[in-house]
Amino acid sequence: MNVLITGGTGYLGSHIVRALVNSNNQVVVIKRPQSNLRLLEGVTGDLVCYDSVEEAFSKHQVDCVIHTATCYGVNIEQAAVTIDTNVCFSTNVLDHAVKSGVKYFFNIDTALNKYINAYALSKHQFREWCKFYAINKKIKIVNIPLQHFFGPFDTENKFVSFLMNSCLNNVPEINLTGGEQIRDFIYIEDVITALMIIFKVDFEDYYYEIEIGSGIGISIKDFALAVKSLTKSSSKLIFGALPYREYELMYSVANIDRVKSLGFSPKYSIESGIKKILKEVQVK
Repeated sequence: MNVLITGGTGYLGSHIVRALVNSNNQVVVIKRPQSNLRLLEGVTGDLVCYDSVEEAFSKHQVDCVIHTATCYGVNIEQAAVTIDTNVCFSTNVLDHAVKSGVKYFFNIDTALNKYINAYALSKHQFREWCKFYAINKKIKIVNIPLQHFFGPFDTENKFVSFLMNSCLNNVPEINLTGGEQIRDFIYIEDVITALMIIFKVDFEDYYYEIEIGSGIGISIKDFALAVKSLTKSSSKLIFGALPYREYELMYSVANIDRVKSLGFSPKYSIESGIKKILKEVQVK
C-alpha cells in the first residue's frame, strides 16, 4: 500500500512511519523544510520525504493519507499560526487527496474541549471540514480522537515527560493542579497497534469516528503519585499549586468499544508503561 503521512518526523508520526515501513508499505512523508529527521534515523525500507504537498502527490499514487501534523500553539497570540497548520494546511492536504482519488483519509484528532485553547478549537474546526467532505462523498474519512499517549523520549514539554523527568531529577518541588481531572493514558505501542488495525479495515460508510485510548480513567493526582513511586523520586508533589485551566475537561476517557470490535486490546497498564519507559531511558 502507498501511504502518505503528514507529521511523520514528529513523535507519534515517526512511530507510525516505522510500523508502516516494517509492514512493507511505501511511505511518503510530507514535512517542513526545517524539520529534524532525528526520529526517522535508522528506518530502512521504502520511505521518501518531501517539503511540498503538491510534489508529494504529483510524484506518487497514494492509496491513503494519515494526517498527524499539528501545531499545538502556546497562547492566543499565535492563533493565526495554529489555524494555518491545523485548518488551512490540513484542508490543503485533504483537497489534494480528493483530487488525486485517494480512498481513505485518516485524521488524528484530539479529545480536548474545543474552547480550552487555540489548538483544540482548530482541531475541532478541521473535524467539521472532514465531515463536510465525507457528507459530500468526496473521500472516506476516519476521524480518530486520541487520548493522552505516553512513551520513552517523547517531547519534553508534554505533561508525562515533564513529570517523569522532574521526578527522575528529584526536583525538590513539582507544582501541579489539584489533580482531580480524570484522564485516559495509553502507552505509545498500544496506540500504534490500534492504528495499524484501523488502517487495514475496509470501511463501508464515508465517515467514521473511532476513539483510541486504554478505556480506563485515572486521576491526574493518582497518575502523578504512581510516577513518583515508580521512579523512587524524592520530589514533593504540590497539588493545588496551579489553578485549573478555564474550560478544563474534568473527565476524558475513550470509549474503545468500536476499536475493540476490530480486534484491539490494550497490552500496557500505566505501571507497565512507566516501567518500560524507565528501562528504555536507563538503556540509553
